[in-house]
Amino acid sequence: FPLSSKVTRIFVIDDHKIFREGIELQMSYVDDVEVIGSYGTIRDSLTALTDLKPDLIVLDVHLPDGQGFSFHESAVELYGDDAPKVIYLTGDYAIANIYSAMRLGAMAYLDKTSGLSQLLDAIRRAGQGVRTLAPDLLKKFSQPSTVSPDKIELSTRESEILNGLAM
Repeated sequence: FPLSSKVTRIFVIDDHKIFREGIELQMSYVDDVEVIGSYGTIRDSLTALTDLKPDLIVLDVHLPDGQGFSFHESAVELYGDDAPKVIYLTGDYAIANIYSAMRLGAMAYLDKTSGLSQLLDAIRRAGQGVRTLAPDLLKKFSQPSTVSPDKIELSTRESEILNGLAM
């Protein structure tokens, strides 16, 4: 995706400081992306989220004080439809987590082996409302599922709909 004339202000939330600093350093060479916050915990991120509202959040799934999903939910509760866009950048490739991220409205789910060009592309696509899934992760969806139907967690509303269809 081409460079945008608007600068995308981002948070980077990951428990590995060297990883965060690497993204910050790389983004400092990019004209249309600015890292305005870098955090290692959900607590620190939530505190900053109320003060600085980024356009986009690059978020890991697993953090020392909880799941990235709970932070994502908090951002949506805080800002509603105007919540920052979220890109998950993680080493967790579980289909259930990819599904959870997308259900929460994530704009992208990338693995940590992705290069800077893939991350930048996902950031730029997110700015235009286009979702991205890393090609290696997309392959997982074409493989037969190993998830047992009794292990799938449904929301109350999803259960109601399925029960209604079964009648």
